[in-house]
Amino acid sequence: MNSSPILIVPGEKKSIFFEIFFKSIKSKKITSPLILVCSKKILDKEIKKNNFNINRINQFSPDN
Repeated sequence: MNSSPILIVPGEKKSIFFEIFFKSIKSKKITSPLILVCSKKILDKEIKKNNFNINRINQFSPDN
């Protein structure tokens, strides 16, 4: 069974979105691929701030 991807856009960069997002990923088993549309710089900062380990990030850049 294939799951449809889930597209997520964080919104305000000073919000608590990433804190809630990381906690929900840790507590739930996600079966659908998640596509997070955000700044890589902000994402890296939030990953460090929330002590979150990511197994795999596929990055798309319009320059590629």
